Amino acid sequence: MPKKPKAVDLAPKGWKTTAQMASEWNIDISTARKYIKRQEKLKTRQYKSIDGFIRTHYSPATVSAIFRDSIGDIETTKLAPAGWMTLHGMADLWKLPLGTVKAKTDKLHGLKKRVFKVASGGHGTYYNPEAVSEIYNSCAVLISAEKAPRGWMHLFQMETEWGICSKTIMKYIRRLKGLKSQEYISANGSACTYYAPDSVTIIHNAMREYLAVELAPKDWMTAHQMALAWKSDIRTVYKYINKLQGLNAKKCKSANWLIHTYYSPESTVVVHDSMRDFLAVKSVPKGWMSLKQLAREIGIDSDTIKNIVSKLNDLDTEKYRDSNRRRIIQYYSPESVKRIISVVNSSQAPKDWMNVSQMAAKWKMGHQKVTKSISKLKGLQSKKYKSGNGLTCEYYSPKSIMIIHEILHARKNPPYR
Repeated sequence: MPKKPKAVDLAPKGWKTTAQMASEWNIDISTARKYIKRQEKLKTRQYKSIDGFIRTHYSPATVSAIFRDSIGDIETTKLAPAGWMTLHGMADLWKLPLGTVKAKTDKLHGLKKRVFKVASGGHGTYYNPEAVSEIYNSCAVLISAEKAPRGWMHLFQMETEWGICSKTIMKYIRRLKGLKSQEYISANGSACTYYAPDSVTIIHNAMREYLAVELAPKDWMTAHQMALAWKSDIRTVYKYINKLQGLNAKKCKSANWLIHTYYSPESTVVVHDSMRDFLAVKSVPKGWMSLKQLAREIGIDSDTIKNIVSKLNDLDTEKYRDSNRRRIIQYYSPESVKRIISVVNSSQAPKDWMNVSQMAAKWKMGHQKVTKSISKLKGLQSKKYKSGNGLTCEYYSPKSIMIIHEILHARKNPPYR
């Protein structure tokens, strides 16, 4: 929300906000912003607008540049020819809400329109007679329509009268076939789909079972509500519920008219007691990591990291609930995590050192061909390190890799880089 101004002047004549430009040119505000972004030089100032808030205003020259360069071929000095109409003009003539006419127009393609000067000042987007005729045809049912006959109901009237969420009613309507419906103008002047009395009866009968379900009694809880209240996970709550027998549960409607399974206060206490040991375990603190997380972080397999950890002593560990609050897992403190990563890094090959598989992949040749060439060479610098999959293998120094490459590509390819 813009801040209320303290002592800022009102905008001088000709200075306009984005909203003012959009309104005068009969375009939506997002389109106006798009046009503004096309301009390389913009002269703006903060002024107090008519509504009393401080907003960005554009100078008259900037407004003219945006109008001229972005909207296209505009007859800035001519009035619209006879038969050309704006959406506002159509809405007034046909006595329909502007939003209804605009919605119908947006569904049509290839309509011819241009911007002309408006007699009262400013400019507007006008549609040619053929386009007006096409828009009229799409609105014809609404133009000739009166208010819905007695007994006909639209979706939101059903929602209010039956106390059921409109989304739920719509689910039932989609399942039913042969419903009689017609577009009419509602009390607020907008177009709505109304259903005939016999169709309303069919919908109501189809929902009879739903309507018979009572609202949830006070203090009864769903599994989801238990999970939220106890800072747990709904899957975990269901896991404990499924182990228990004799719980007092029934289907009820929630405050937003959706049907869920609710548990009585006594049954909720039973579920909580069965989860007491689990809930007593705290959620994992920041910086603590499990072995699986460590393996993913470092980029090695779980078996390798388990093997490394098994050889380290005095690691600080604790059991916590995981970040999803579903399971209790052993975690390692930030200090222990640093220690494990240090040991893993020290056992990995230095940068630019490569094993036979890496050389074969890089040079696009067979593994055996590289191995055979290495067997013929003496004095190569190599050392055993752990590979990405956690297995120990022979790695060769950058200098040795260059020698191997030259032997394999002698007089055929440029030296290895």
